[in-house]
Amino acid sequence: MADRPGRGLSAGRICRSTRRGLPFLCIAAGLLLFHSGCINIFAIAGKMLLGDPMVISTFEQRTGVSLEEGLDQIIVVCSAPHGVTDEFDALPLDLQERLYREMSRRGIDVVKPDEVASVLDETGGRIDPLRLAREFEDVTYIFHVDVEQFSLLESGSPNLYRGRAAGNIYGYEARSDNPHSDSERRHVVKVFEQEFGAEYPRSHPVTADSTPVRVFQRRFIDHLSGIAGRSFYDVRTTEAF
Repeated sequence: MADRPGRGLSAGRICRSTRRGLPFLCIAAGLLLFHSGCINIFAIAGKMLLGDPMVISTFEQRTGVSLEEGLDQIIVVCSAPHGVTDEFDALPLDLQERLYREMSRRGIDVVKPDEVASVLDETGGRIDPLRLAREFEDVTYIFHVDVEQFSLLESGSPNLYRGRAAGNIYGYEARSDNPHSDSERRHVVKVFEQEFGAEYPRSHPVTADSTPVRVFQRRFIDHLSGIAGRSFYDVRTTEAF
């Protein structure tokens, strides 16, 4: 999706694009200047000088909009079906709090979870992007992180922990045909959808007698937050895989 009318490319966005291109230009130059025996030396030197390259957020890849520039206020809400919340009732709120903290730390203008919760209480917990867009007039994007599957135990092994989760992220843009009209004229358009999956740890399960279940659950939700967060903010290549 192109930049919205009247907005244009910001200097920050141009600089971000330039910085992202530097590692690739340097690598290309190295391939031209050095024989194969020197490539490893060049790669090591390049990483020392330029740092670990960044992977652009999925949302920016799809839409061209960087949430980290702080130009757009957003809402993030999380949900899970009853089959999940019956066992992990605090999961949606815990995940939402972790995403809020990390996104705020990265400069994303995100509405506080307790402010969003007051509106959700009025709808009985039902996530309605249109209602949120009209309640929060300065918000541009509403993101719904829906955790459809969540488990902590290794399959068939009640004494082993291995977290697994899967779900979808839906993104809506709040728009108004007339920017001077009241909030009741606002409408929302789905502009983003992304599946996600998480497995923690990937190498081997954790024994139940070595880690309390609450500690393991907290670590897994932290990991899940990082997986979902890649849709919203850039990460280093070492964090992305």
